Amino acid sequence: MFKYQATVCYLNSIFALKIRIMKQRSVRRLISSIIILFSFTQTALAQVEAYTEADTKLDSAVHMYNRMRDGIDNLSKDKVTNEILENTRVQRNAIVTLLDEVIVIGNAQNISTAKYFRTLAHYVYGYLLGVAAKMNDARFALEVIKSDMLSMQPSDFKKTYKFEGKNYSIAWENIAPTLIEYFTSMSELYYSASNYSESIKMAMLSMNFEYTTESPGSKYWYKYIAATNYLISSSALKTYNAEAAQVAYNQINYYYQMGKDNQELVTNNGLLGYATGYNFIVGLEQNNKSVVSD
Repeated sequence: MFKYQATVCYLNSIFALKIRIMKQRSVRRLISSIIILFSFTQTALAQVEAYTEADTKLDSAVHMYNRMRDGIDNLSKDKVTNEILENTRVQRNAIVTLLDEVIVIGNAQNISTAKYFRTLAHYVYGYLLGVAAKMNDARFALEVIKSDMLSMQPSDFKKTYKFEGKNYSIAWENIAPTLIEYFTSMSELYYSASNYSESIKMAMLSMNFEYTTESPGSKYWYKYIAATNYLISSSALKTYNAEAAQVAYNQINYYYQMGKDNQELVTNNGLLGYATGYNFIVGLEQNNKSVVSD
């Protein structure tokens, strides 16, 4: 969702930059890389039992969610009109209302899955606000699901639900990339709001988040972004301590771990924060030389 225009202290909306990056790579779907897509990442299971009322409502809500998601696919800032934002907000609200009904009448599995898709519905709307460069609105929208995102654990999965007459399951590996992106995104949004302490907290969540993936480069890309947010926030607070020193070294290491394509995005765009780790270390030497004396 987010990427940089930062060397030491200046940020651009990483929502807009990601859209350009995804188009350059000819990726079929923008949203598919950041949220769970039913058609690609849910696993169909054999033999479905009869639908309950909660199953029916959940099935409808997932259809509505997919339509909302597909409706904003590949939109860039100049394509996001106030009408699109309002329509997406209305869709989000309708989805949340229906899922809330599932939570009232459903069984434990219905409730767990409904809460999951409710979180994603809020996430899609917050994402679109970011694309539109409405950063404060995006932060408010994404803060609504902060506790939900922070509470997700591998033990919460697999979630199951009925969709179009089949059983589907959702694994931890489906949501993990979204979580690290959410943490990274919030570190950006808090920095843009001058809430540097919270930016640092969210950046640390991203950098400490681990999961198994076939694309480790993307994981280290987000860690690199989070480290950059951490360092510019730490600089704003004039915090030059041992933890910040370690993050500076890690940021440089993440660069070498995130893959050639992502490295080229950094080196080909001088505004992507490539020098942040090095510059921060220089600041450490000037402000607290003891933490880099080794």
